[in-house]
Amino acid sequence: MTLNDDPQVAFYRTLATTLERLDLPLLTSTYLFCPLPTASYHVTVWDGGNAGNLKSVVPARRPELETLLAGLPQSILAPGDLTALPLASSLVTRQLPEIRFRFDALALWGNAVLVARLSPADATSVSHLGRLTDERRRLSANFHAAFGIAPGDRFTPHVSLGYFANPQGALLASHALPTWNAVFDTAMESLNVSYRSISLYGFTDMATFFKAVK
Repeated sequence: MTLNDDPQVAFYRTLATTLERLDLPLLTSTYLFCPLPTASYHVTVWDGGNAGNLKSVVPARRPELETLLAGLPQSILAPGDLTALPLASSLVTRQLPEIRFRFDALALWGNAVLVARLSPADATSVSHLGRLTDERRRLSANFHAAFGIAPGDRFTPHVSLGYFANPQGALLASHALPTWNAVFDTAMESLNVSYRSISLYGFTDMATFFKAVK
Protein backbone atom coordinates (compact mmCIF):
# COMPACT_ATOMS: atom_id res chain seq x y z
CA MET A 1 0.00 0.00 0.00
CA THR A 2 1.07 3.54 -0.63
CA LEU A 3 0.52 6.27 1.94
CA ASN A 4 -2.38 8.51 0.93
CA ASP A 5 -0.58 11.75 1.79
CA ASP A 6 2.68 12.78 3.45
CA PRO A 7 1.28 14.02 6.79
CA GLN A 8 0.22 10.47 7.57
CA VAL A 9 3.85 9.43 7.73
CA ALA A 10 3.37 10.58 11.35
CA PHE A 11 1.65 7.25 12.02
CA TYR A 12 4.71 5.25 11.02
CA ARG A 13 7.07 7.72 12.65
CA THR A 14 5.21 7.41 15.95
CA LEU A 15 5.39 3.63 15.76
CA ALA A 16 9.17 3.95 15.46
CA THR A 17 9.67 6.56 18.19
CA THR A 18 7.42 4.65 20.58
CA LEU A 19 9.43 1.50 19.94
CA GLU A 20 12.55 3.46 20.91
CA ARG A 21 10.87 4.48 24.16
CA LEU A 22 10.71 0.83 25.16
CA ASP A 23 14.52 0.94 25.59
CA LEU A 24 16.03 -0.30 22.36
CA PRO A 25 19.40 -1.19 23.97
CA LEU A 26 17.54 -3.57 26.28
CA LEU A 27 15.55 -4.98 23.37
CA THR A 28 18.62 -5.59 21.26
CA SER A 29 21.00 -6.88 23.95
CA THR A 30 18.63 -8.86 26.18
CA TYR A 31 15.96 -10.00 23.73
CA LEU A 32 18.21 -10.02 20.63
CA PHE A 33 15.66 -7.88 18.80
CA CYS A 34 16.59 -6.42 15.40
CA PRO A 35 14.40 -3.40 14.61
CA LEU A 36 13.52 -2.72 10.99
CA PRO A 37 14.30 0.74 9.59
CA THR A 38 11.31 3.07 9.61
CA ALA A 39 11.55 3.49 5.84
CA SER A 40 10.67 -0.20 5.45
CA TYR A 41 7.36 0.06 7.32
CA HIS A 42 4.46 -1.04 5.13
CA VAL A 43 1.22 -3.01 5.13
CA THR A 44 1.35 -6.20 3.07
CA VAL A 45 -1.98 -7.01 1.42
CA TRP A 46 -1.02 -10.18 -0.41
CA ASP A 47 1.99 -12.49 -0.74
CA GLY A 48 2.99 -14.22 -3.97
CA GLY A 49 5.95 -16.45 -4.63
CA ASN A 50 9.00 -16.26 -2.39
CA ALA A 51 11.94 -18.34 -1.18
CA GLY A 52 9.80 -19.73 1.63
CA ASN A 53 7.18 -21.32 -0.64
CA LEU A 54 9.36 -22.10 -3.66
CA LYS A 55 9.26 -25.86 -3.04
CA SER A 56 5.47 -25.78 -2.97
CA VAL A 57 5.17 -24.32 -6.47
CA VAL A 58 4.03 -26.85 -9.07
CA PRO A 59 7.22 -28.28 -10.64
CA ALA A 60 6.48 -27.03 -14.15
CA ARG A 61 6.25 -23.43 -12.94
CA ARG A 62 9.04 -23.51 -10.37
CA PRO A 63 11.79 -22.32 -12.76
CA GLU A 64 9.85 -19.07 -13.31
CA LEU A 65 9.94 -18.24 -9.62
CA GLU A 66 13.57 -19.33 -9.30
CA THR A 67 14.51 -16.99 -12.16
CA LEU A 68 12.52 -14.13 -10.67
CA LEU A 69 14.10 -14.50 -7.22
CA ALA A 70 17.63 -14.90 -8.57
CA GLY A 71 17.28 -11.87 -10.86
CA LEU A 72 15.96 -9.27 -8.45
CA PRO A 73 15.71 -6.33 -8.76
CA GLN A 74 15.76 -6.34 -12.57
CA SER A 75 13.53 -9.39 -12.90
CA ILE A 76 10.56 -7.67 -11.24
CA LEU A 77 10.31 -5.57 -14.42
CA ALA A 78 10.21 -8.56 -16.79
CA PRO A 79 6.82 -9.75 -18.09
CA GLY A 80 5.53 -13.06 -16.78
CA ASP A 81 2.58 -14.66 -15.02
CA LEU A 82 4.14 -14.22 -11.59
CA THR A 83 3.80 -10.47 -11.91
CA ALA A 84 1.08 -10.26 -14.57
CA LEU A 85 -1.57 -11.91 -12.39
CA PRO A 86 -1.32 -9.52 -9.44
CA LEU A 87 -0.76 -6.50 -11.71
CA ALA A 88 -4.02 -7.31 -13.51
CA SER A 89 -5.98 -7.55 -10.25
CA SER A 90 -8.29 -4.67 -9.41
CA LEU A 91 -6.32 -4.45 -6.16
CA VAL A 92 -3.63 -2.79 -8.25
CA THR A 93 -5.41 -1.43 -11.32
CA ARG A 94 -8.07 0.59 -9.50
CA GLN A 95 -7.88 3.30 -6.90
CA LEU A 96 -9.10 2.01 -3.56
CA PRO A 97 -11.93 3.58 -1.64
CA GLU A 98 -10.17 5.10 1.34
CA ILE A 99 -9.42 2.63 4.13
CA ARG A 100 -8.45 4.17 7.47
CA PHE A 101 -6.61 2.12 10.08
CA ARG A 102 -5.84 2.67 13.74
CA PHE A 103 -3.32 0.92 15.94
CA ASP A 104 -4.79 -2.20 17.51
CA ALA A 105 -2.04 -3.97 19.47
CA LEU A 106 1.50 -5.25 19.44
CA ALA A 107 1.79 -8.98 18.81
CA LEU A 108 4.49 -11.63 18.49
CA TRP A 109 4.10 -13.84 15.45
CA GLY A 110 5.80 -17.16 15.03
CA ASN A 111 8.30 -16.54 17.85
CA ALA A 112 10.14 -14.32 15.41
CA VAL A 113 8.53 -11.01 14.47
CA LEU A 114 7.09 -8.12 16.48
CA VAL A 115 4.19 -6.54 14.63
CA ALA A 116 1.78 -3.69 15.16
CA ARG A 117 -1.67 -5.03 14.31
CA LEU A 118 -4.04 -2.57 12.68
CA SER A 119 -7.83 -2.44 12.64
CA PRO A 120 -10.33 -0.37 10.62
CA ALA A 121 -10.81 3.05 12.16
CA ASP A 122 -14.50 3.45 11.29
CA ALA A 123 -17.54 1.64 9.87
CA THR A 124 -16.85 2.83 6.32
CA SER A 125 -13.36 1.40 6.47
CA VAL A 126 -14.75 -1.91 7.73
CA SER A 127 -16.94 -2.10 4.61
CA HIS A 128 -14.13 -1.10 2.26
CA LEU A 129 -11.77 -3.60 3.86
CA GLY A 130 -14.35 -6.33 3.26
CA ARG A 131 -14.40 -5.53 -0.46
CA LEU A 132 -10.61 -5.55 -0.57
CA THR A 133 -10.56 -8.93 1.16
CA ASP A 134 -12.97 -10.35 -1.42
CA GLU A 135 -10.74 -9.20 -4.29
CA ARG A 136 -7.69 -10.54 -2.48
CA ARG A 137 -9.41 -13.92 -2.29
CA ARG A 138 -10.06 -13.88 -6.05
CA LEU A 139 -6.43 -13.09 -6.80
CA SER A 140 -5.30 -15.90 -4.51
CA ALA A 141 -7.57 -18.38 -6.29
CA ASN A 142 -6.16 -17.39 -9.69
CA PHE A 143 -2.58 -17.56 -8.43
CA HIS A 144 -3.15 -20.94 -6.82
CA ALA A 145 -4.59 -22.31 -10.06
CA ALA A 146 -1.53 -21.15 -11.98
CA PHE A 147 1.27 -21.88 -9.50
CA GLY A 148 -0.13 -24.10 -6.76
CA ILE A 149 0.54 -21.56 -4.00
CA ALA A 150 -1.36 -18.69 -2.44
CA PRO A 151 -1.54 -16.91 0.92
CA GLY A 152 -4.25 -17.91 3.36
CA ASP A 153 -7.71 -16.39 3.17
CA ARG A 154 -7.27 -14.58 6.47
CA PHE A 155 -5.97 -11.04 6.08
CA THR A 156 -4.60 -9.35 9.20
CA PRO A 157 -3.34 -5.83 8.43
CA HIS A 158 -0.13 -5.13 10.30
CA VAL A 159 3.21 -3.36 10.24
CA SER A 160 6.32 -5.43 10.97
CA LEU A 161 8.55 -3.61 13.46
CA GLY A 162 11.43 -6.04 13.72
CA TYR A 163 12.64 -9.60 14.24
CA PHE A 164 14.08 -11.62 17.11
CA ALA A 165 17.27 -13.56 16.55
CA ASN A 166 15.87 -16.66 18.21
CA PRO A 167 12.68 -17.97 19.88
CA GLN A 168 14.22 -17.61 23.34
CA GLY A 169 14.50 -13.85 22.94
CA ALA A 170 10.95 -13.64 21.65
CA LEU A 171 9.70 -15.67 24.62
CA LEU A 172 11.41 -13.32 27.07
CA ALA A 173 9.92 -10.34 25.25
CA SER A 174 6.43 -11.82 25.32
CA HIS A 175 6.22 -11.23 29.08
CA ALA A 176 6.67 -7.49 28.49
CA LEU A 177 3.91 -7.21 25.86
CA PRO A 178 1.17 -5.95 28.24
CA THR A 179 3.45 -3.13 29.44
CA TRP A 180 4.56 -2.28 25.91
CA ASN A 181 0.99 -2.24 24.65
CA ALA A 182 0.02 0.27 27.32
CA VAL A 183 2.76 2.59 26.06
CA PHE A 184 1.71 2.15 22.43
CA ASP A 185 -1.99 2.60 23.19
CA THR A 186 -1.29 6.02 24.66
CA ALA A 187 1.12 7.13 21.93
CA MET A 188 -1.05 5.96 19.00
CA GLU A 189 -4.47 6.84 20.44
CA SER A 190 -5.22 9.85 18.21
CA LEU A 191 -3.44 8.65 15.06
CA ASN A 192 -4.84 7.00 11.93
CA VAL A 193 -3.29 6.02 8.64
CA SER A 194 -5.23 5.75 5.38
CA TYR A 195 -4.59 4.15 2.01
CA ARG A 196 -6.02 4.55 -1.48
CA SER A 197 -3.70 2.43 -3.60
CA ILE A 198 -1.73 -0.82 -3.67
CA SER A 199 1.47 -1.51 -5.57
CA LEU A 200 3.37 -4.69 -6.38
CA TYR A 201 6.88 -5.07 -4.97
CA GLY A 202 9.62 -7.65 -5.01
CA PHE A 203 12.03 -7.85 -2.08
CA THR A 204 15.36 -9.40 -1.16
CA ASP A 205 14.97 -8.83 2.58
CA MET A 206 12.48 -7.10 4.87
CA ALA A 207 14.14 -3.74 4.36
CA THR A 208 14.88 -3.83 0.61
CA PHE A 209 11.97 -3.57 -1.82
CA PHE A 210 11.67 -3.05 -5.59
CA LYS A 211 8.50 -1.67 -7.15
CA ALA A 212 7.12 -3.37 -10.25
CA VAL A 213 5.94 -1.14 -13.10
CA LYS A 214 2.22 -1.36 -13.81
